[in-house]
Amino acid sequence: HIAKIPNSRVCKTLDEALIFAEDVLIALEDPSILQTDSKKCFPYVRHSSVNEDKARSFLEDLVPSAPSKDMDTLHALLSPEKYYCGEIVWEQGDISESLKLVVEGSLISLLEDEQCAPESILPGSMIGELGLVNSTRRLTTVKVLSQEAILYSLSKASWQTLIEEKPHVARYIDMLVIQYLAHRVQQASNTIVDRCGSVPV
Repeated sequence: HIAKIPNSRVCKTLDEALIFAEDVLIALEDPSILQTDSKKCFPYVRHSSVNEDKARSFLEDLVPSAPSKDMDTLHALLSPEKYYCGEIVWEQGDISESLKLVVEGSLISLLEDEQCAPESILPGSMIGELGLVNSTRRLTTVKVLSQEAILYSLSKASWQTLIEEKPHVARYIDMLVIQYLAHRVQQASNTIVDRCGSVPV
C-alpha cells in the first residue's frame, strides 16, 4: 500500500521539488507505478486485516463521548465496501448518497480545475458527512491510492431512519460536521495569515 501524499513539502533543491511534483502526478494517474521504485517520495504501509472491531474502534475515536449503546446503533447501520487502486469513490459534483468511514487503505481528495494541493485521506477518517447531512453535491473527487481500500458506508436511507428514530444518535454526525468545518476554517485562516500576514476582518 502507498501511504499518504503530503499536502505540501518544502524541498531543499529545485531538482528535489521537481521529483516530488512528478511523483504526485504519477500517483494521481496510476499509484501502482510508484510501487516498483523504492526511492519514490511516498512510503509504503503494511496490509492489515479488516474486521468489524476496527470500524467500531474508529467510530469510538471519532465520538469518544458517545455511550456504547449509541455506538452499537451507529455501527449497525454501516455497510462495508471494497475499492481497488485507481477507482473513484465519487466525483466532484455527484449527488451525495452516503458518508464513509475509511477503515483500511489510502485515498486522495482532488478539487477539479483548481490549483490546490491534493489532500490525503487515511484510515480513521470520515468523508462525505457534509454532503449527506446538508444534501449538497460532492465538493471534491475522491480516488483510491492504495491497492485496496475498505470503507464503511452510511447510506442516505439509513441516515434518514436514524434522524427519525434516534435523533440523539444522528446528533453525533452533526457534531462531526461542525468539528470538521471548524477545522477547515482554521486551516483557511492559517493560509491567509501565511500569505498576507493578517486575517481579514
